[in-house]
Amino acid sequence: DRLAFSLSSLAVRGKLRFDSSARYPRRALYLETLGSAHPVPRPGSQTPLGLSIAVRTPFMDQSEVSVYAWSGPTTRELLARLPVKDRVPYLHSFGVLRRAVLLPLQPLSVDMRPALFGTPLQGLMRELSVNTTFVVLPLAGGGTSLRTFNAGGRYFFTHVINTYEEGEGDAATLVFDACVSHLNPFHSTAIAIAAQRNKTRRDAGGAMMHARRFVIRIAGPRRGEVVSSLLSRAGREADFPQIDSRYRGRKHCIYWAVLWRADGVAYGAMAIDRTDVCRGKVTTWMRPASFPSEPTFLASGEEEGQGALLVTVLNGTSGRSSFLTLDATTMQPTLEVPLPVRIPFTTHGQWYPPGG
Repeated sequence: DRLAFSLSSLAVRGKLRFDSSARYPRRALYLETLGSAHPVPRPGSQTPLGLSIAVRTPFMDQSEVSVYAWSGPTTRELLARLPVKDRVPYLHSFGVLRRAVLLPLQPLSVDMRPALFGTPLQGLMRELSVNTTFVVLPLAGGGTSLRTFNAGGRYFFTHVINTYEEGEGDAATLVFDACVSHLNPFHSTAIAIAAQRNKTRRDAGGAMMHARRFVIRIAGPRRGEVVSSLLSRAGREADFPQIDSRYRGRKHCIYWAVLWRADGVAYGAMAIDRTDVCRGKVTTWMRPASFPSEPTFLASGEEEGQGALLVTVLNGTSGRSSFLTLDATTMQPTLEVPLPVRIPFTTHGQWYPPGG
């Protein structure tokens, strides 16, 4: 089976069939409709984990989340399933541990019925009057039990920075770092074209995405307690984080993120921050009237974060773009190459070595 994607109309034609233990039997009442935008490699492995969200038909008010491993381009192996009886969740990304996944259930539910008539995703989301819940779902062979934790507030999530276990015995915790907001970012001015074209509106509000750490106590007398703290700079918006991928699933110190309101005022004042959370140090690249895209980290040394950041930058004055390489430690430019095309803000680039 083949898929064809039209660049002009965005129409998708054809079907891609999966050889999958995650597939629902024909008699099942569940229809797979949603998935995560970000498969995540399992720590210690190059095997990516993904998830799908199936809606219970015909009422579409309940769902099941399936977690699976990609063992080939069209082959996936079911690792875990989570019934969700009170909503159809949206999980843009999620946390992955060696033996479990961490699912942040946001206070919203997706109503798939309007999607039948072409309503975009942000128009399908209904907010719920509940706190965010963290679900630690064991994977096949993980040897742990399902656990849920109240996040202590209403948090909406976009991109996960890292997830790892820390401490032993009564001090054992799960650490979940992610970019979050207290408002639904999928209803914010950041994705409204009319608001983005109006400086007063775009400067006035928004979801105020920021990097936040959640420490979940999983043992001892304080078991179940969740403590959160701000990681990024106060008053700035931060999203599209990157870490040294060699530290995925274990304790890290360094992450990079794109900033808006980097001057504390203007939404369009963009920058890239390097944050060392272990030392409390922030190093910034910023240039007037320059708009960087999400960076890609390329390791070139043994130390965490030693290497280069690859990023495209749009010059707002000239309207021209360039390819910029930054020293990932000092955040100083090492190379800049003008590009023959204009590239606005882009996300989720990947680096592939020659022949890779």
